[in-house]
Amino acid sequence: MKLAWADGSYRGDLAVFLQEEMGCKLEIVTRRDVAPTVQQGDGPFKVLAHRWIVERTLAWIGRHRRNSKDYEHLPSSSSAWMLVAMSALMVSRAAAGAGG
Repeated sequence: MKLAWADGSYRGDLAVFLQEEMGCKLEIVTRRDVAPTVQQGDGPFKVLAHRWIVERTLAWIGRHRRNSKDYEHLPSSSSAWMLVAMSALMVSRAAAGAGG
């Protein structure tokens, strides 16, 4: 992984940790990166760049029941189950792409 996106609440030590431990750059998606305002409902709706990628990925992870709630006591267990969920997604997509 070379680049990670996060919202403004992840400012601080996370960028340093990702750079030092994983060699990964953290890019904060802020309100300055807002696309043109789109009127929707009562007020303006502002679209944040790259936000849909994060939301879509979280939805894919949440499709696995164990990841849909916070059942795990250890962060390492949660991380392992997320890896299982994303690995299953990649394997199913690879199988579909291979014609099976």
